[in-house]
Formats: sequence, structure tokens, C-alpha cells
Amino acid sequence: MRKNKKTDCVATIVRMPKNLYLQCKEYKYLNKKPASMNSVIVNAIEEYFSPESAIQTEAAIAKRFDRQDRYLKLLLKQIEILTEMDALFIRGYLTTSPELPDDQKAAAAAQASRRWMTFMKILSGKISGGDTLLKDLQEDKIFTPEDFEQNIGKITGESKKYEAK
Repeated sequence: MRKNKKTDCVATIVRMPKNLYLQCKEYKYLNKKPASMNSVIVNAIEEYFSPESAIQTEAAIAKRFDRQDRYLKLLLKQIEILTEMDALFIRGYLTTSPELPDDQKAAAAAQASRRWMTFMKILSGKISGGDTLLKDLQEDKIFTPEDFEQNIGKITGESKKYEAK
């Protein structure tokens, strides 16, 4: 003997916005689902009141927060590295570079312009190549003097190596 499911149900009227109703119809048509509108509504209500749904939502949010937290910690570490690197460079520059006399400032400005363009070419080449200092520092790479000279000629198009004087 078959039990009639309708005896366990209560008839209700559901009012929904027209665009939501049309979306349900379109979904049903596109996915060729034989489900009735009633079964869609019942499943949605069951899912809404399900305790597992709240737990899954909470777990998904916690996972996203953890990912964002790791990303922010990485950014903070990179900012600390860049800040220290800038401070060391500026301190070294101010310690070792003498003040230029007024008659040499124009020539120094022209040389600085050329050196700046070379620096920008090297920087853009490093960034576009994906080999960055911060990535190398995260991997605890040990640098040698050759690491600083190996690709400069390729990037700038010059054949000479740069040497410390």
C-alpha cells in the first residue's frame, strides 16, 4: 500500500518576486530538471533551516579569513624588507657620497638621468621575468656577486659587466 505524501504536507501560498520566479523557471528549462517549483521551494527552505548549512557557511568564512590573514602577513613582511632595504641604501648613500661642487652638478644630473633609465630597464626586466628580490628572500636564497651581474647585459642591451669600484 502506497502512502500519500500529500497527507503529511500543508498547503501554503508562496509569494516571490517576479524576477526570482523567472530565474527559477529559466534554471529549470536550461538544466532540464524535472523538479517542480514546489520541490525547489521546499529544498530551499530545508537548506535554510539546516544546521549543517550554518556550519558550512561558518567554515567557509573562517577559511577565507585565514587566507586573508596569511596574505596580509606576507605583505607586512615584504613591506618590512623593503623599508629596511631602503633605509640601508639611503644610509650607505649619504655616508659615502660627497657633496658635488656647483660646476659639476649639471654633468652629474645628465649622468644620473642615464643611470636612472638603466635602472628602470633592469627593474622592468626583473619584474616582467618574475624573478624578484622578495621572492628570493622568501626562499632564503644566498646571493653571490655573479647574481647581480648575470642578467644586466641582457636587460639593458649592453655587453659590459658592472663592477664595484
